Amino acid sequence: MGAAQKYILFLGLWFYPLSAQAQSASNVYQDFPTYFRSPLNIPISLSGNYGEFRSNHFHTGYDMRIGGVVGERLFAVADGFVVRISVSPSGYGNALYIEHPNGITSVYGHMLDFAPAIQSYVTEKQYERQSFAVDIPCAPELFPVKQGDFIGRAGNSGASSGPHLHFELRNTQTQCPLNYSAFGLFPVTDRIPPTLTRLQFYGYSLQSGVPRTKLLRAVDLRASSALIPVSDTFYVAMGAYDRKEGSNSFLSLSKYEVYINEEKVYTYKKQGVAAGQGRYLHAFLQYDLRVRHNQSLLKTWVEPGNILQHKVESSSKGLFVLPDTLEHQLKIVLTDDYGNTSTYRYRIAKRAAAQVAPQPLKGRPLIWALDHYYESDSLDIYLPMGALCKNTDFYVAQTKPPQALASRFYAPLWSVGNPEDPLFRPMRLRLRTWLPDSLREKAVVVSVSSSGRYTSIGGQWNGDMLEARTYNFGRYTVAVDTVPPVISAGFKDGADLRGTTRIRFTIRDELSGIKSYQGYINGQWALFVYDAKNSALSYTFDRRRIGSGKRHELELRVTDNCNNVNIYKTSFTW
Repeated sequence: MGAAQKYILFLGLWFYPLSAQAQSASNVYQDFPTYFRSPLNIPISLSGNYGEFRSNHFHTGYDMRIGGVVGERLFAVADGFVVRISVSPSGYGNALYIEHPNGITSVYGHMLDFAPAIQSYVTEKQYERQSFAVDIPCAPELFPVKQGDFIGRAGNSGASSGPHLHFELRNTQTQCPLNYSAFGLFPVTDRIPPTLTRLQFYGYSLQSGVPRTKLLRAVDLRASSALIPVSDTFYVAMGAYDRKEGSNSFLSLSKYEVYINEEKVYTYKKQGVAAGQGRYLHAFLQYDLRVRHNQSLLKTWVEPGNILQHKVESSSKGLFVLPDTLEHQLKIVLTDDYGNTSTYRYRIAKRAAAQVAPQPLKGRPLIWALDHYYESDSLDIYLPMGALCKNTDFYVAQTKPPQALASRFYAPLWSVGNPEDPLFRPMRLRLRTWLPDSLREKAVVVSVSSSGRYTSIGGQWNGDMLEARTYNFGRYTVAVDTVPPVISAGFKDGADLRGTTRIRFTIRDELSGIKSYQGYINGQWALFVYDAKNSALSYTFDRRRIGSGKRHELELRVTDNCNNVNIYKTSFTW
């Protein structure tokens, strides 16, 4: 099978869940408003909605406010049964998954805790496995629920930036999250049209098969009547947000449309994104702005390897050509989830000065639909098929590390590719390094920023080369981590903690990151809760397991990803 045939098969496997979803959706989704109740007993106010452009994925649910504090009661939105319970220091934190007879699964993320029967079951599993993080599949008969049953409390667990409920409805068969507001579920008052915040025009050309782009104009939205010069082929990048009444949050739009002379030439609609496809968000954005300024501008140009092209309707793949040098009108129409629209008009004309000039070639061109290898004595690189969405220049060079860091690195500092080109499947790096046996297990591949900050991306030995995978082009080398994690207690040794409900530690690691932790009280494993975003480890006193009114001996063992261990021992009275 040739490379092109393999890539067609690759695309077909990715698109299958979306087509399956579409075939099964026709009847069920329209019944949402009568089938489901709210998961909350308070009015719904959104701090985030479906389809938002997050750091490396599309937001797949709705974030519901709970008043800024944890503890709001949560309820099953329909009859069904719990199929999965997940506890994690990151991601959705404490999460519950309930399957319903209509082919939909509801998801409740960042919970504080679960209903008593469920929480007791989870705790037993955690002690049985001696692990805080657990992912528990549940048989249908274990926890059946009726609509309105109490299932737990909303919180701030996992990778949450504040107390809220992350709520999803998924197609059970495909596990593809749904934009349920499109079917009239949980409506909120919204008479505010979307707002265009940024608009940029880019010239486009091909040079040796590699796309070249040039910023033509960043439009001053306060004085948008000036004529905008464009090149023979151009596209636009748009920043926008939506607001809803009673909420200060910036929310995603339902639809972006672009017209030239009243002819629609581009439409973007937010739609379902199956698991594993969220990183293709970067193919929709003007990625250099994301890298440099953390700005999320939707570009009209649809790159050929973007497997989510179904979200866009454009016969020209979002690249526009004017037939002459006369003045034309470009119109942008923005639409939110509730049909409110905003319209913006601009004057454009093709001008010779706006053409994209040829640029010096760097390295060699890579074809987006193929896999690629780079091999040298000191560095091996593998880019799998599907890692790119467009042809790009690829180059590798040794660079000089900052003087203050040179002694910390154990391999050359390599610049690999252009950091402003996103990757959609991980690139494999192998770096040759010479280390004594005593340091081999302490070695990691590190990414080095332009400011000199370096972060671990892990590493495993393959002969005398250290191997790691990454989703980013950039600068890479090898460093070692010989420093154990740091443990700081929130109480003094021997403290009398009677009258308190829990103890807390802070745990941090300098480079390779926390791999594992184990806590023991009086020689027995104890359930310590890890909150990764706050580097916090805590234990809630459990009289049934440790007793009360006496002195207790505590031992905490924290290990990093280079197997450096810190053992902290203390005592307390409770």
